Amino acid sequence: MHLELKIEGQTVVNANVDVRTLIALLKAAGQAATKSTPISVEQATSLINRVDTKSVEFLKLVAENNGFATWPQMQRIFGIKGNEWTEFTSRHGKGITRALRHITGGKHDVLVQWDDDDPEWNADDWKDAKVYIDGDALISLRKAFKLD
Repeated sequence: MHLELKIEGQTVVNANVDVRTLIALLKAAGQAATKSTPISVEQATSLINRVDTKSVEFLKLVAENNGFATWPQMQRIFGIKGNEWTEFTSRHGKGITRALRHITGGKHDVLVQWDDDDPEWNADDWKDAKVYIDGDALISLRKAFKLD
């Protein structure tokens, strides 16, 4: 395939590209950027069957929201008062992670991610703070919940 890329009328790339190589490189780049441990649809289904009902509700919300849940949504689902992050991490978050690691066998596997450097997590009001699940884990969760 021939590829020509112009920016503001100037040709910056003019090359013949092997499509298979390009697809492989793009896929590898996308996987490198993801942080959630990749899981299959079968593993996602197993996870859903292993965690408590509040965690299932949370995972489904994240899947429906294309990978995100806000702190207020998490507070509602888990009955968390105030901005006590440990209310999630030490209970439900730990349960999700433990179930995931049991399924995958990986001692360091994680599903739910957040960005500690995000200003919303360092504000007094966490209403805009988000957690996320990405990559193959999100795709598999969406399929396990029959959203795709």
